[in-house]
Amino acid sequence: MLISLLIMYRKNLAMTKFYKTTFAVILSFFIFLQTTRAQTIFNKKDKSYGGSRSDNATSIKKVENGNYFVSGQTISNDGQITGFHGGLGFFSDFWIIKINSTGKLLWQKTLGGVKEDVPFDIALSADGGYVIAGETGSVDGDVTNNHGQTDFWVVKLSTVGTLMWAHTYGGIRDDAAHSIIATADDGFIVVGKLRSPDGSNTNFWVIKINGNGIMLWQKIYGNIFNDEAYAISPTADGGFIVAGKTQSIDGINYNGFTDYMVVKADNNGNMQWQKAYGGTMRDEAHSVYQTADGGYVIGGFTESIDKQVTNNHASFDIWIIKVNSTGVLQWQKTLGCSDIDWTFDVIPAADGGIIVSGDVSSTDGDIKGNHSGSDMWVAKLNNTGKVLTSISLGGSSSDGARSIIPVTSGYIVAGYANSNDGNVSKYFGGSDFWIVKLDQTLSQKNIIAANITKQTDNQLKIYPNPSAGNFRLTLPDAIAKSAVTITNSSDHIIYRNTFSDNQTSHQISVDKKVIDGIYTVTVISNEKIIRQQLIIQN
Repeated sequence: MLISLLIMYRKNLAMTKFYKTTFAVILSFFIFLQTTRAQTIFNKKDKSYGGSRSDNATSIKKVENGNYFVSGQTISNDGQITGFHGGLGFFSDFWIIKINSTGKLLWQKTLGGVKEDVPFDIALSADGGYVIAGETGSVDGDVTNNHGQTDFWVVKLSTVGTLMWAHTYGGIRDDAAHSIIATADDGFIVVGKLRSPDGSNTNFWVIKINGNGIMLWQKIYGNIFNDEAYAISPTADGGFIVAGKTQSIDGINYNGFTDYMVVKADNNGNMQWQKAYGGTMRDEAHSVYQTADGGYVIGGFTESIDKQVTNNHASFDIWIIKVNSTGVLQWQKTLGCSDIDWTFDVIPAADGGIIVSGDVSSTDGDIKGNHSGSDMWVAKLNNTGKVLTSISLGGSSSDGARSIIPVTSGYIVAGYANSNDGNVSKYFGGSDFWIVKLDQTLSQKNIIAANITKQTDNQLKIYPNPSAGNFRLTLPDAIAKSAVTITNSSDHIIYRNTFSDNQTSHQISVDKKVIDGIYTVTVISNEKIIRQQLIIQN
């Protein structure tokens, strides 16, 4: 019973609803933290934001002029937070902040009504605005036309925080959006869960909206029991891949209780394949991205110790799997310790490895240096799942990670801190937004560029790299026809061209308005996909 309560608390704090900060005391008492350092050491800088009650960051993106845009939830109405809608504070608002490159708060905004409003993900719009997806239970304040208990809620803000539009989508039951991506036609695809009218089950729900938030189409994936989508990522063929959980036993190779569920679809939402992965206990996927070989890395957590899951350390482990382009499992890796470990965001490293961020709760297994409670954990894996280096950060209470992005000098992680000691340099009360910048000590400024420019003969060659946006792209072989795209960290396409000249080298120039950052260059030809990272420094 106690473990069940703790798991429910951690999940609510991490992903959905949190109500009373007193649960943090229970969690701090029973969970033990972690840290791991291996070959490379990270240096860190941190910033906290919030009020005296619970404030948790859920997503971060790099935006114009080296600034950062962060979304999360709050039940505070003091400190740095103004305009809270949630009455007595038992229900949360969206809390949106914009910070500069040194972490200085530029502006903040609360959005919502008197009921529960929770943001989960951010996408950047083609005109420079910010689009946030989450759920709302409100029918007042900034929320209009709620269809049921909770709806998908998608809002767009300008670069100075002006509300441009807000739309709800859903049925008469509890529906929630968890992830959003921008599309090449300046629209967006949003995924989450849709509950049936009789309340008996949930399915993956995928909606396509245009740049003004008008729904263009919707798709439902899943089977007869409970399925819920937590992550979406674009694919090189113009489609997308969705990851989440399933309890259904029909239509897919179900393993037990809940499994990872992954659906590949084309650009119109037509399903191309679906797969389930896991064991006989609880397995949930919360992150997915496509790899250079056309396959996919999927991250989440597992409670299983059988079937496709091996070497679980006990309780919940982080579970990373790699599948090929049709969903066939190639390898799997459990990461963690003897207590509860989660991941909610997994991203590609510049050298083809994997960056994992999440929460860890002990000092054994893969984890060392636990501070007590739960820690924010960031790990670098190679392309077969071996841990190369890692770090855990936190204090004497519960702290964790929800979102991570690459920057030219390392990574920036967004999450929450309940601690007022250890690595947490400032504390407002309850739990705070906690933003941590991680640098690597080896050639701090050029570590990512060094990884990128060490290119083998079968890779794309980019010169110069870093560049100001004007560079030469050299292919490994002469290709009769190739499609080249460049995407930013939010997967928005900033450049697209098709070459049909059977040449191995092309001069590329991107818009001079493109901000500094790490971008992905993708070349598609004859069903072959090649990728390379590009750093733009104006």
